[in-house]
Amino acid sequence: MNIIGFLRGFSILSLSFSSIGLMAQTIDSTEIDPNPIEHRREMKDRSILNLKTGTFKFGDSSIAIENFHSVKLEKGWYKNISFRSDLLLLARIETSRGGNGGDTLWLKQSKNIALKKVLSRYNIKKKQNEYRFGPSYDQGMGSHCPPGQCHHFFLAYTKKGEWIEIRKEEDLTKILPEVKNDWDAIFLSAADVYAFEPILANSSANNKLLLFNRRVRDCPITYADKLIQVSKKGVVIELGSNISKVTNLCY
Repeated sequence: MNIIGFLRGFSILSLSFSSIGLMAQTIDSTEIDPNPIEHRREMKDRSILNLKTGTFKFGDSSIAIENFHSVKLEKGWYKNISFRSDLLLLARIETSRGGNGGDTLWLKQSKNIALKKVLSRYNIKKKQNEYRFGPSYDQGMGSHCPPGQCHHFFLAYTKKGEWIEIRKEEDLTKILPEVKNDWDAIFLSAADVYAFEPILANSSANNKLLLFNRRVRDCPITYADKLIQVSKKGVVIELGSNISKVTNLCY
């Protein structure tokens, strides 16, 4: 083979290798799955909430699990929440699609007969408003009964005679204006007085960090560890989420 033929062969071979490299680079940059566990049925629970040591990344935040402590939710734990002191009545009320009323849990209640009459008048006015403006059963927080839709809201009555109806998570600070303990942070993060253990917490001068494991998808039923930051003023921010378990089940 003369020198010209050799050079031509070398050029073709180099071009071929360059094309292969370009194709591989394109595949690597576009088809990497950042969460491969999400597409498999991983019955094994990979949650870090049961671990004692280790450093883990949530979004742009890295945490050392040994810096967190466990928070127990004993029966009636909501009594530790720092609700406003001027609330005379406070209730968690469940609603469901179809207009059927749900359970009512009284967080603060009074034996004052006059207050019972006030609540009765409020309920009558509420029904009149629903007749005029339509039902508000689908305006609330959470969805507790998959595959159906159940919500809840909070209703409070103050010493000044003001009714406060809360149907959005961001309005919870109207009854809890300052975060003083772990239970306050849990209430605002869950937007409820019902939460599931384990829960881990860590406190700093200005914020509280919480680690939850929550259901994030109904089909397949999927769980994830979530790192939540709660400021003293009640601002709740999710810093990151890592898939921990993907089951074979659907609601």
